[in-house]
Amino acid sequence: MEVRVRNAVSQGSAPITGQVIDSPAPLAEMLRELATLPPDDPTRTPRTACAARVKPRRCRRPRPWPRRSGTPPACR
Repeated sequence: MEVRVRNAVSQGSAPITGQVIDSPAPLAEMLRELATLPPDDPTRTPRTACAARVKPRRCRRPRPWPRRSGTPPACR
């Protein structure tokens, strides 16, 4: 974490492109605050994506053409 704080962008920094950064986000402050937080509980299971809970009929892909005629415009 210390290396990330040391390398964080600050006012007047110049990245490899040479553009001087005049108003960066407070990245170093944010990293210091994150370092004070307790680590995640390794026994806690990660949340699953909500796509696993959606009913299959709602998972259809959108149609790229109107289905009035039954065939896509490129196949006519």
